[in-house]
Amino acid sequence: MIKQKLRRVSVFLFKSIAFLSLLWPFNVLADELPAAPGRLITVGAHKLHIYCVGTGSPTVILEAGLGGSALEWTTVQTELSRSFRVCSYDRAGMGWSDAGPLPRSALQITDELHSLLQNAEEAGPFVLAGHSFGGYSAQLFASRFPQLSVGLVLIDSSHPAQIERFAAPPVGVNIAPKGRLMHLIPVQIADNMPAELRDTAAALIMDYKSRLAVTKELQSFRLSAHQLMQHETLPAVPLLVLTRGVQKWPDNARGNRMENLWQQLQSELAQRTDNAAQIIARRSGHHIHLDQPELVSEAIRLVATAARQQS
Repeated sequence: MIKQKLRRVSVFLFKSIAFLSLLWPFNVLADELPAAPGRLITVGAHKLHIYCVGTGSPTVILEAGLGGSALEWTTVQTELSRSFRVCSYDRAGMGWSDAGPLPRSALQITDELHSLLQNAEEAGPFVLAGHSFGGYSAQLFASRFPQLSVGLVLIDSSHPAQIERFAAPPVGVNIAPKGRLMHLIPVQIADNMPAELRDTAAALIMDYKSRLAVTKELQSFRLSAHQLMQHETLPAVPLLVLTRGVQKWPDNARGNRMENLWQQLQSELAQRTDNAAQIIARRSGHHIHLDQPELVSEAIRLVATAARQQS
């Protein structure tokens, strides 16, 4: 019995040391990060990083998924800034932003985003573009602040009922986040960014502060979904849903059922308003804004232009 316990401890320590050895270079890089490209704005007791470029109404707000940073949007933001004001930002604990108060739920995140935009003197109106978990924040912001919101773009966005729907037959898979440090965004995401940003992006993803922030957001994932369900009504604004075309899960019976359900949930998101459409990104996986940034830029431009014409 004792030998078995010691063996398990040894295996755990070996895996932990191996894992930490992989993280070590990125923690060094995190200590040597360049200055934030944008501004650090005080929101409550902490500071959030926001980077805004371009001119022209409406202002586009880019909301990253779990573990993401403002850097993910570099290509999209540069393209859109030719016609619109465009802001990317780092949620609390991510990128160059300070850690924020708990819980790290969608309600808390949208409160902070609202205060951030006010304190940064970004008046709006806003088109919200959210990737993955960032889709929760984009939808909730539009629901809570309809007077400021004139358009929505959801980029392979999470669905508020996805945990329950995946757990039910015929899929029967528990995808509920467990909020552990090992639930990390792969550092390979940085490979799809401009070459000059890859080291910085990888360091931001693997920095301990960012990993802890991901953990806290995962721990509040169910709460965030519940909060979104409590704010079901979206304003009557243009909504465009971008959905991946490359299957995420293994190409087997179980993986196919999971992918089919994901596609069904995406279709449901595109039915949330009467002024909605869906586009399938045929060459993209989950990170469409990195795989096909030109498609994401065009989708956001379509929504922002429609919002401009309606104002």
